[in-house]
Order: sequence, then structure tokens, then C-alpha cells
Amino acid sequence: MSDTNGNSDRVRVIVVEGAEIVRRGICDVLTQHNGPFELAAEIGRAGALPQACELFSPDIIVLSVRTAGEGTDDLRMLRRAIEVQPAVRAIVLLERGAPEDVVESVRAGADGVLLRQASAETLLAAIYDVLAGGAALDQQLARGLFERLAMSAGAGRNGEPEMHPAILGALSQREREVLRALARGCRNKEISAQLGVSVGTVKTHLRHIFRKLHVEDRTAAVLMALQGKLPTAA
Repeated sequence: MSDTNGNSDRVRVIVVEGAEIVRRGICDVLTQHNGPFELAAEIGRAGALPQACELFSPDIIVLSVRTAGEGTDDLRMLRRAIEVQPAVRAIVLLERGAPEDVVESVRAGADGVLLRQASAETLLAAIYDVLAGGAALDQQLARGLFERLAMSAGAGRNGEPEMHPAILGALSQREREVLRALARGCRNKEISAQLGVSVGTVKTHLRHIFRKLHVEDRTAAVLMALQGKLPTAA
């Protein structure tokens, strides 16, 4: 995290949102929060994002994406922005919770995917999550994704989706429990409370899961567990 003046404790953010009133609201959440965030730029269209990344070297992109096929160009711009600034972390805000939109956002390089109407608290938590090297997925989006993948995977006991046998076979029983909690959209604290273990222990299990599945984040782990493989870019 750095800016052009060498201030390493600031987090530079670019906000991309077409509706000015919504864009200003997101910017206000960041600037009024008692945290390290610095608004590097606010943009009304994704087409300007790669150039903005080149100019401002952001740490975080918050990108509002239009729904369905209309979001393709926005996500293409996100890919280009990441090429310009490979270390940047990106959070995509979706208008709707369609599972295919979540998958396409992840394919484009999103580290977090939220609904556009997410609360200020949810957005801030997601930013902190991705800055820490994790991933963030709105619980409502996680449930929708889980249900959609379950339809193709088939339902297991208690109506829960059947995890891919080859994936489960690589994990310990506790790691399987953690992975199922991830698929329900649970955060580390929630998993800790459910399993009766410390947050540190949950993080250790997550590291083991990521290593065994050869993935780098929570969303990728859930997709692999349910599909048996990660989706590939078109």
C-alpha cells in the first residue's frame, strides 16, 4: 500500500460507479471511515479505469458492474486495469445476485463480490478482507452460488450440496467442515463460533485447504469443492 509520496500506510482507492449519487455515497463511506483509506479517483465509467490505474497506482478498486451481458465490457476493463496494476485488489458490486455474474466477476480478477446495495459495514469489511489477502463474497451471493452449483452436483444428506468426492478425499474431517461453512458464506469469526475453535485455528485450516486444493482464496476453494474444478476463462 503506497502512494506517489511514499506514504506506505495509506490505502488508495478508485471507485467506479455510473450513478453519481451512488458513487458519492461509496466515496463518503471510505473518506468518513476512521481508517487508512484515501480516495485516489472516482470514475463514472469503467472505460477510464485502466488509465486511472496507470495514473494513480491504487491499492483497491471498487467497481460497480451492470447486470448480465451488459457487464462484459466493465469486466474487460477490470482485466486491463489488473494488467496495468497487478498488485491491485478489486471488489465488484453487482446489481443482481445471479451466480453466473459472480463467476464471471471472479474470472475477471475480482477478489470480492458484493451486491450493489450492500451496507457500508459490509463494503468496509470486504475491503479489509481482500487487503489481508483473502476474498469476500456476500452471503446472499454465496447462497445463490451454492444452490446453483448444487443443482448440477446433486443434493447430499440434509439437503446440502454434495461436495466433489476427490476434493473431500484430500481434506481432513475438520477441513471439510470449514469448507462447507465457507460455501454458506460464513466469515472466520462465524466459523470459529460454529466449530468451537479459535479464529487462529480457522485460519490455519484455511491455509491447509488452499494448499491442498491448489487455490489462493475462499471463493476458488468453494467452486473447486462443488464442481471438482475451477471455471476457465472463455
